Amino acid sequence: MIPHPFQSDYLADIRKGWKDGFTKQLVVSPTGSGKTCMFSWVTKEFTEAGHRALILVDQDELVWQTKDKLQKVAGIHSEVEKAEWRANAEAQVVVATVQSMAKRLDRWPGDGFGLVIADEADKSVSTSWQTVLKHFDGTAKVLGFTATPNRTDRRNLGEYYENCIERENLVSLIGKGFLSPISIKMLPITLDVSGRGAGKDFTEEEADEIITPHLGEIAKAIQEHAAFRRTLVFLPLIKTCEKFNDVARSIGLSSEYIFGVDGDRDSKLARFRRYDFDVLSNSMLLTRGVDIPEVDCIVPCRPTKSVTLYCLDSETEVLTEAGWSKTVAVGDSVAAFHPKTGQIIYTPATGVIRQHLQPDERFISLRSQSVDIRVTDQHRMLYDHKGKTGWKFKTASELAALRDTSYIPVSGRQRAAGVPLSDDDLRFIGWVLTDGTINKLNNAITITQGEHQPWLEQIEACIRGCGFKFTRAVYKRTDAYKSSSDCVRWTISKGKPRGRDRHLTGWGRLETWISKDVSPLLFQMTERQFDVFIEAVHLGDGAKQLNTDGWTRRSYHICFGKKERAEKIQILAILNGYRANLSFQHAQNAIWVLHLKKQSFSRVGGHSGDRPSWQAEGYKPESCWCVENEIGTLITRRNGKVAIVGNCQMIGRGARIAAGKTECLLMDFLYQASKKLVCRPAHLVAKTQEEAEQITELTQDAAGLTAELVAELDLVGLVETATSQREEALRKRLEENKNKQAKTVSAEEFAMQYHSMETAEFEPTMKWESDAITEKQTKWLSKAHIDLSTIRGKGHASKLLSLYFAHKPINMASYAQRKIMAQMGHPDAWHATAAEARQFFADLNKPKEAVLL
Repeated sequence: MIPHPFQSDYLADIRKGWKDGFTKQLVVSPTGSGKTCMFSWVTKEFTEAGHRALILVDQDELVWQTKDKLQKVAGIHSEVEKAEWRANAEAQVVVATVQSMAKRLDRWPGDGFGLVIADEADKSVSTSWQTVLKHFDGTAKVLGFTATPNRTDRRNLGEYYENCIERENLVSLIGKGFLSPISIKMLPITLDVSGRGAGKDFTEEEADEIITPHLGEIAKAIQEHAAFRRTLVFLPLIKTCEKFNDVARSIGLSSEYIFGVDGDRDSKLARFRRYDFDVLSNSMLLTRGVDIPEVDCIVPCRPTKSVTLYCLDSETEVLTEAGWSKTVAVGDSVAAFHPKTGQIIYTPATGVIRQHLQPDERFISLRSQSVDIRVTDQHRMLYDHKGKTGWKFKTASELAALRDTSYIPVSGRQRAAGVPLSDDDLRFIGWVLTDGTINKLNNAITITQGEHQPWLEQIEACIRGCGFKFTRAVYKRTDAYKSSSDCVRWTISKGKPRGRDRHLTGWGRLETWISKDVSPLLFQMTERQFDVFIEAVHLGDGAKQLNTDGWTRRSYHICFGKKERAEKIQILAILNGYRANLSFQHAQNAIWVLHLKKQSFSRVGGHSGDRPSWQAEGYKPESCWCVENEIGTLITRRNGKVAIVGNCQMIGRGARIAAGKTECLLMDFLYQASKKLVCRPAHLVAKTQEEAEQITELTQDAAGLTAELVAELDLVGLVETATSQREEALRKRLEENKNKQAKTVSAEEFAMQYHSMETAEFEPTMKWESDAITEKQTKWLSKAHIDLSTIRGKGHASKLLSLYFAHKPINMASYAQRKIMAQMGHPDAWHATAAEARQFFADLNKPKEAVLL
């Protein structure tokens, strides 16, 4: 395959970036622009130069898609590294999932590849991706590819990548005929929003109530205006999808719906791609990452007033596959709780939001011995009441208003395969983790206990049950612990015994499971296995109180000297049905205490007795954040205390545009409801929220001027109009603020002389772009008469000088000449050449009569 001209420009910029010394480059190009083709050509250049290449993706199905595209586009044979597939260690090109590669880095030396491609690079700043990338980026060049990110995402990516290459956007490629046009069909319906949305946004239940009466109208409009199209419909809740699906089928539409944990999800998506049915509805599941090129109609029908609906305070952590974190990135695996099954599932974060608290937002909090929650008042909370009818959602403010106490989930059950260990093996690992020591000289393990402890025979029975050869001895206590009893010490060798003890084993057979840092293999324990393991851990380092049933207790309080170890046990407990809170206590040394109880919920709120109740806080400027995933819940921790809550919902870009379609139709039913609603077609193309609002205003104005009930608009035309309006507004502001005596112009004014809104609106994203301008840049910027105080760093200077040098070969008039010409009314002074300036001033100097002749 041969590159399209715009793709050739991208490839040239990539080569220039390598030549300029950048080793980590980011390529930004819209969906449908052929990013896979571009990195296939780059890979071919590297392999032909004798280098090996690694291509990282984050989904299994993308592995085979990428392998196939490499062959078709560039004739490259590649090998796969994922799951049961193992690539040859000498393979020239390897395609791998980042998850598999992260677990197999010991197979691949850090200098093994000359090029590493990060597909869907917006995820490459996440912990799992960085583990892999940093393993190789000492010698390899890294090239990331992503669709157009927003400004916040750009800045995050700029923390890792050194250079950003961006030539095209969705609108420009549509204009060049490479992508299909987008049209908007505005079909007004009258939404009743009275009495709803008292907080920042509508709850899912309110959104369902608002849109449900109009499902019949929506289905009929799809039948009338989107016949023979493949249509995606976005709705608030699963039950809304069920209702819509029934309505659509009742009027003859072939329809299905999907949701996050739908067991038939993959099958339905495959049948949708095959055109087995026309309409696919979903409960805001496919707002991001939709990659169904055949889709040519989008119907957003989730009324919302906010792009970001619900948030946690900045001190709240989220459980990820890498542990607790306040810095989750898109693509990171986050733990989610399934409300119907109680299962904990790790699922990719599909969105992350950080923002300042809005003036109409308030935090609401609840602190007690077992919970510590602080969320915005409209945050979705998962709860149940005394009747135990199942987990349901309410906003935090609604939950706080309940008179009776309610229950919130704090743990669940993972679907674990189990570990191939006996109960005695598990107990032994627990004893080693707490009271065991590995001798570095002879590799023997010793377990030590006070002679007065009543569980000594349990320990010895455990060692015998493991089949280990051991010795037992009693020693006088010499450590700092005050006790009247001596020490009992068991010593177990690592290797297999010989002679008469050859029927026994050493602890070496458990080596991969034994670690003072808690072996990751233990995370596959079943719930019963964890119960056995944690009982031994508790006897080793827990607070003991003798009960009638022996030393087992309804709750455990276990001490740890290392926070990391305590947190791993805390996570294991949450995955196995325990309420698990972690607190810090300081005696002579730092001690972390893990409080465990076999209970999947905590009681909160209520207005009776001395139980702590929710507190509504006043507004103060502070930040908040949240994470989006497909399941709709998050496992959070604040000050060590765990709570499972709902997550945020974000309005993504709707669907991806593919080349070859006649057009993509967006049906907007919500435009008459409220100017504050943001589930709009504008969000498909806008770079910022401000630009989206401007485009939405234009669509409403256009619809208001037409006499037709159904207004059809060109989205690209709206974008161009919005850009022209911003350009005109900027020119007007610059004109009003112009100092005619000034010897320099601002960076914005200079950019507008050359009609470059991109340069006028420039904001640094890569780290180097914010660096101070260089001495050489200062010299040339001064020659261009640009006010240095208005330049936003080295990257901005580079953009401005590109404009300057692009026009310099034309032999432009000097700055002073062009300024005088503009003041004297020349119609295009700022683009005048030196020859035109000479002619202009020569005409001014001619005698008046001669000019008249």
